[in-house]
Amino acid sequence: YRNNGTISTPNFQIVTNNYAGINVFFNSTPVIIDINGDSDKDLFVGNVKGGIYFYENWDVFGINILSNEVPSQYRLFQNYPNPFNPITKIRFSLPNPSEGGAQAVKLVIYDVLGREVETLVSEQLNAGTYEVDWSAFRNASNYPSGIYFYQLIVNSEQLTVFKETKKMMLVK
Repeated sequence: YRNNGTISTPNFQIVTNNYAGINVFFNSTPVIIDINGDSDKDLFVGNVKGGIYFYENWDVFGINILSNEVPSQYRLFQNYPNPFNPITKIRFSLPNPSEGGAQAVKLVIYDVLGREVETLVSEQLNAGTYEVDWSAFRNASNYPSGIYFYQLIVNSEQLTVFKETKKMMLVK
């Protein structure tokens, strides 16, 4: 889901049926609320079987559309801040593909050994400029200090039309 509203008046609209490995279908709406009063937001997602998934103090980060203006070229920007601790922002621009419509976009974080650490974006996106936050404390593994790489891959009509990798440094 993407919140097209505000924090105080959310308006969730479905973007994909699958989030964090959970197939939520169309019958659930996420709720982000501080359920335990610790000032950290918690995430609740219902499922079609009547169950509920609860993520306590989950860092909820999403993809932000910075501009709907159509860029003239594909571009992956250097993350900022860099070095970072614990959060950095990654920005990228997508022009209109030659056949029009959305493009399959993947933004992946790798460690210095080339192992995939996290996938931040894996969805169809239209032309525009986007920004994604990556928190090194997003899940329980608490990534160690060091060099990481982020790679943007854009596919259109089953062909890779853009692929670029940049380096960033996490300092604890």
